[in-house]
Amino acid sequence: MLTLFCRQATAAVFVVTNNADSGPGTLREALTKAAANGSTEKDYINFNLPDVSEAGRTIIMLSSLPDISSDLIIDGTTQQGSYFGVTNSKVKIFNKSTDGLILGTLYGSGVDFVEIYGLWLKDNDPLAHGYGIQLKNYGSIKIGAPAKGNYFENTNLFFEKGKSLAFQSNICFTDLAAQDQYMGGIGIFSCDKLILGGSAATGNMIAGFLQIILTNTSNNDFDISYNKMGTNIEGTDAPVGALEYPRITIEPTYGNNGTPIDAPVNGIIKNNLFANVYANNILLLFASSGNLKIQGNGINTDITGSLNFNLHNQSSSTAGIAYAGGAKVLIGGDAPSEKNAIAYCEYGISASPTDDFVVTKNSIFCFFYQAMVTYLKPDLPFVKINSINTANVSGTATPGSTIELFNADCTCDLPGPKVYFASTKADGSGNWTYNGPVNGTVIASAIFKNSTSDFSPPYSFINVNDVDAIKKSAGCGKSDGSIINVKIKNLVPGTESYTYTWKDGSGQEVGHQLDLVNVPSGTYTLEVKGSGCGSAFSKPITLESTEIVFDYTNLKKTNAGCAKATGSIKGITAPQATKFEWLDANNKLAGTKSDLDGVPPGIYSLTASNPIWMQ
Repeated sequence: MLTLFCRQATAAVFVVTNNADSGPGTLREALTKAAANGSTEKDYINFNLPDVSEAGRTIIMLSSLPDISSDLIIDGTTQQGSYFGVTNSKVKIFNKSTDGLILGTLYGSGVDFVEIYGLWLKDNDPLAHGYGIQLKNYGSIKIGAPAKGNYFENTNLFFEKGKSLAFQSNICFTDLAAQDQYMGGIGIFSCDKLILGGSAATGNMIAGFLQIILTNTSNNDFDISYNKMGTNIEGTDAPVGALEYPRITIEPTYGNNGTPIDAPVNGIIKNNLFANVYANNILLLFASSGNLKIQGNGINTDITGSLNFNLHNQSSSTAGIAYAGGAKVLIGGDAPSEKNAIAYCEYGISASPTDDFVVTKNSIFCFFYQAMVTYLKPDLPFVKINSINTANVSGTATPGSTIELFNADCTCDLPGPKVYFASTKADGSGNWTYNGPVNGTVIASAIFKNSTSDFSPPYSFINVNDVDAIKKSAGCGKSDGSIINVKIKNLVPGTESYTYTWKDGSGQEVGHQLDLVNVPSGTYTLEVKGSGCGSAFSKPITLESTEIVFDYTNLKKTNAGCAKATGSIKGITAPQATKFEWLDANNKLAGTKSDLDGVPPGIYSLTASNPIWMQ
């Protein structure tokens, strides 16, 4: 009879009870024992440091720790004591090591099934030249989870060539109250499947940057959702001191010939807050192929568009979303929850697409140049608004295109498409009409064959009709002129408020009522502005001057013959005069017309007057 014996590795729990750099019960010993136990079963590193003060729960690392091994869970939340600040961390690892040029805390290569929870990683270098975690050629990695998030203070995180990474519920590159912004970033260099956040319960607060380099020529899946990147933990403000890098950069690696490789994406960026980038794009995205959705994000504002996250920025972001490539891109969506709110940038969206690029039902406002600018795509549809009133909007567009209509925002210098309110369809001739209630100024876009036009200029529904204006010129030297009976079409009493501004030829404001009264002669223009945006203007209206001025340009005198009445004075004009009197040297009336004719030699004077105005 033969008896076979086998030795099976078993899961082990290694408990850290000593916060020293090395020795029994330390983290260094636990990592060493976990590696020696093999990776057949899951190992655990838990914590039970006796002193639960911050100092008692701080491990000061003086040299590099042993590498992380596979099938390992490091769980700082097993430690007794309160969380540090608003984070879920309970154990602090302060890296004061000086061995090597790069200061690293947790490192692993070729590892799989590793989970890290509840740690506070801090570097000795305030400029964050080191790394808190660096993993290469990894399999399945989980960094953080609900109630088990990590706190990365001033460090960097690198993940290179991996299969699956879930980064969730972490607070990164900020203070313990999660209100400030420190140095630090996350670099992900090729990951087949990335989840950054993923749900309302697993979102991260990341005050630094995220860079994703695509190297897989067949599969690059990512879900970046429910994160706060550039705001405080509450999502109500952005700290002083803006980042000079994009919050997210996604780009392929480049081949030896300098051209990007084809790294198809299957990605979604949704329900995040992005803010506070100085002189750069907030999202900088390159995708050669695949599918990319960007939905439900607040970019420099919250999703309702009521907050300004650019208040503490020394300058503006270049574009809220900057995109280039040949992926099929959808920005926004049909559901209200899928709209993006983009504000306080130079451009809302800047794009150079070579394939499908649909921008639909978003809220874009308070930009400095354009809501959207599209380059290198000659087949873009077009749209134009031709007329508007309180009951309909009509215009022309690419035949067969879908027209989206927006109420414009007027709180900033340039009106933007802030509130989507309706869609309609252009017919085969390109004509379109929307019938329904219309308020304020309207902006349109057109979507055709999976491409979206640039936005139309704003079109105000109020209209000034000055054809029947009644004008009264001022008396000579007086200010009693008036312009009345100007008609404003499409006013909406009770639902809109209006302002009236009359300006003279020099641009000075001279009246704020619909009727202009008590003004001198001159040229005047009326501006009518509703509580929407944009203004309607009258044509310049001139009140002619009543001052009588002689014009001698064409004066011609003919002398009379001796003792004959054959002389004449002709060609004097006075355009404002209606009555003329010529008197001779004896003040006797010699003529009643502007031209004096048939008079003897002598001295004559002309008086011109207008009985209505003055002499």
